[in-house]
Amino acid sequence: MLEVSIRANQEIVNELKGDESMCQALLEIMEPEINKIVEEATEKVRKETEKRQAINIAKAMISSGNFSPKEIVEYVPGVSIEEVMKLKKS
Repeated sequence: MLEVSIRANQEIVNELKGDESMCQALLEIMEPEINKIVEEATEKVRKETEKRQAINIAKAMISSGNFSPKEIVEYVPGVSIEEVMKLKKS
């Protein structure tokens, strides 16, 4: 409902943006949604970072020649045997 109202009254909304108390009120209304978006983005970045780290460790283990694909999967959480086999081929 708020979204439809904002879209229908874009000119008024633009005027209210300059009103600091209105901006604060809107931020308070939207805070839970903003926090949810930030948490989701943070979690996504964390998972992507962990995955990159796992892939880099797996690459290093492959390069050393001291580990089988099965051992790599066993020692490196988050890396599948399929991913290890792809890394080994490349």
